[in-house]
Amino acid sequence: MHILRPLFILIATLTAFGGVSSPAAAAESYDACVGFIDALPAVITTQGIWCLRQNLDTSAASGNMIDIQTNNVTIDCNGFRMRGSGGGASTLAAGIYATGRLNLTIRHCTIRGFLVGIELIGGSDYIVENNLLDQSRLIGIETTGAGSVVRRNNVVNTGGSPGEAQASAINAEGDVIDNVVDGVYGADSIVNFAAFGIYSATDAGINFGIVIQGNRIRNLTPKGTGEAIGILSSGSGVAVRDNAIGQASSTTGFGIACYNATSHVRDNVIRNYVTGIQVGCDNAGGNSVD
Repeated sequence: MHILRPLFILIATLTAFGGVSSPAAAAESYDACVGFIDALPAVITTQGIWCLRQNLDTSAASGNMIDIQTNNVTIDCNGFRMRGSGGGASTLAAGIYATGRLNLTIRHCTIRGFLVGIELIGGSDYIVENNLLDQSRLIGIETTGAGSVVRRNNVVNTGGSPGEAQASAINAEGDVIDNVVDGVYGADSIVNFAAFGIYSATDAGINFGIVIQGNRIRNLTPKGTGEAIGILSSGSGVAVRDNAIGQASSTTGFGIACYNATSHVRDNVIRNYVTGIQVGCDNAGGNSVD
């Protein structure tokens, strides 16, 4: 299901920044809510805005804690927290999940301690905005589908699953704008580990003409033969611009890497990567690399 796993093989072919902001303030009114999510797990089968009105915890180690099974749904956590830390580092549980749906929005959530924090697969028209994803063991935010936007999220402390040789803060087949990525790391038991900030995935007919802009990416920690890659663009005609990608010290890997030479890279600030911009990218200038 996850689009991240093939990367460990693919990357073998690839030879400060602003502070973390808080999620958006809680809504002042629940008037627009069609219903409330008061316990986990929950299944959503009715269209409309579904709201949290309290923090929710679970010790489940598998399953989807909020499973959206219809179209035209907004999950508004109103600044409240979903925590799955009880499932431990080996958890297989997802925080918010949907597959093959249309017109979904996830906003104002703090989601902590799941294998994948927000996982929206297939379908189209997903908006993931103003969320805090913390301690996701494999992926913070994953969206696959046309017309998706991932914007203004904080994705921190991603990784730590004992069975995974790579982790990624954001995997997205759509625009990725104004997000903060801070920390991607491997479990102590993993010898070779690849750390990804933003992976802009490929899907034929979807991932072209998109924008990866204004993101701040730092503290990616590879291990052994693994590499760190701040932004990996695998689509065509992708604009990668105005991002700040940095490490505290020299790090094996790429600030920006591309699988398609039509990815247009300009006006980025990249610090302390062995290779700032991979030669496969279209370096359009204005980049500061040191």
